[in-house]
Amino acid sequence: MASRPVTVDLGFNDLRVCIAHGQVNQACVDQSIDLIGRQLPQILATLRAAGGPGLRIVGIGHYDPFLGAYLHGSAGRVLASASLGAISQLDQSLQSIYANAGIPMADVAGSFDTTSTEPTMVNGVGMVPRNVARICALTWMCAAPPYGPNQHPNADGYQVISQAIQTTLGQG
Repeated sequence: MASRPVTVDLGFNDLRVCIAHGQVNQACVDQSIDLIGRQLPQILATLRAAGGPGLRIVGIGHYDPFLGAYLHGSAGRVLASASLGAISQLDQSLQSIYANAGIPMADVAGSFDTTSTEPTMVNGVGMVPRNVARICALTWMCAAPPYGPNQHPNADGYQVISQAIQTTLGQG
């Protein structure tokens, strides 16, 4: 019987409460990442035990939906910049945990161009950093109500995430 992959998408909800009210609470970020560092290895070991030796697990990295705040003036730009550090810290921690468990991690941040800041034209908005343009194109963060702002991917975003997973599975 062919093994089916299991994806593990963990950490963002722990961290997002630390990025609220227009600022990043670094103490909260550190505590959340510490908690993830204690819990995720246990979760992965439990999955491996339940799934048997043929189980293929792929960890999921994260994009930064808070980049959408860039469009809301100077305070939004400060938040967008600060959130990048928190999301990067999360992804680095996840990468280390997954690597220690022998599990590859899909580079969703890379697929969303999360750290790419070259100027990019967005219709109706003007010039913004590429990472902001990608968040607007791949999530509901820049959408008007009732759809946005919403941190979740839209159909194109889910396609990008799916491709990152497929690429990671192809490497395994």
